[in-house]
Amino acid sequence: MKSIGILVCVLGSIAAILYPPYTILDGVKWGFINGDIIAMFGKSIKVYEYLDYKTLLIELAIINALGVGIYIGASFKK
Repeated sequence: MKSIGILVCVLGSIAAILYPPYTILDGVKWGFINGDIIAMFGKSIKVYEYLDYKTLLIELAIINALGVGIYIGASFKK
């Protein structure tokens, strides 16, 4: 059960970083880190140029708190 907590932390963090939130005019959206927000006339705006760091940090904190909670909860069940 402890390994599930570790997997939640590691895989959840990787997923959150690869599919992060970004901010545009009408709010926060999610997209692949190297994906295009918009591409037109040979120019493109990438997701990583407009990352919403506050939302990403909150997302990472929640994911890792869940993983640590599972890990600690498994430690008490013996």
